[in-house]
Amino acid sequence: MTFFANGVTTAIMRKMSYDKEGNMTGKTTGNKYRAAKATIGDITFDSLFEAQRWLELKMLEKAGAIQDLRRQVRFEIIPKTGRNRAHHYTADFAYTENGKAVVEDVKGVRTRDYLLRRDLLLALPFFAHMVFREYTRNGAKDY
Repeated sequence: MTFFANGVTTAIMRKMSYDKEGNMTGKTTGNKYRAAKATIGDITFDSLFEAQRWLELKMLEKAGAIQDLRRQVRFEIIPKTGRNRAHHYTADFAYTENGKAVVEDVKGVRTRDYLLRRDLLLALPFFAHMVFREYTRNGAKDY
């Protein structure tokens, strides 16, 4: 690792962001929770954990245990009113299991923003007939 006069290392240099002219902006790129992006085929996932879960779900779909597997499914949790914009929740995966709609989110870190959006989603009337599944390293939990 090389150190530059301003204390920046080569490892940090690789993660720095640059403007259109090629000047460093001082902001590092990457996830603050240290989740490394992963690519399977032409699909890029926010984390390796999410990519692994996708492969598991694809195998379940192929085996016939689940149907209609989709990713990055967006739900409106607060509609647009006047000048205020609408707010959305984007689930990692959605599928049908035993005739019931399942919305699944893969979480390494449960942030306050995530918990709030999850609770708003669960409070919606149309969501009463669906299952929300939170998938963490400790396993799955249904709401």
